[in-house]
Amino acid sequence: MPTQAFSRISEALSRACSFSTHAARGTVRLAVIEGGFRPRSVTPEQMQVVLREIMPEMLSHRGVRRAVLVCKNLSKELSNLDPVNLSAGNDGPPQALRVP
Repeated sequence: MPTQAFSRISEALSRACSFSTHAARGTVRLAVIEGGFRPRSVTPEQMQVVLREIMPEMLSHRGVRRAVLVCKNLSKELSNLDPVNLSAGNDGPPQALRVP
């Protein structure tokens, strides 16, 4: 089961870009995996990296205008997640993408 961060960003992407639920989840899943993370364990901090480093180009290739702005707005969705159950089973980010 994907994390709250994954689900929240998928839902927000669907609303922001008029993607179907499946298209939004698939796009987020591919971006998370490309970042070296797992949808089932991606944390909000890791998702921020994905939104900053990977998702803008991915959205641009899918015809989304102002993809960087869309990603900045999506990142705001992560600010109010419940911190209690966010990182169960998390392996941590690869060293290259580790948030300082």
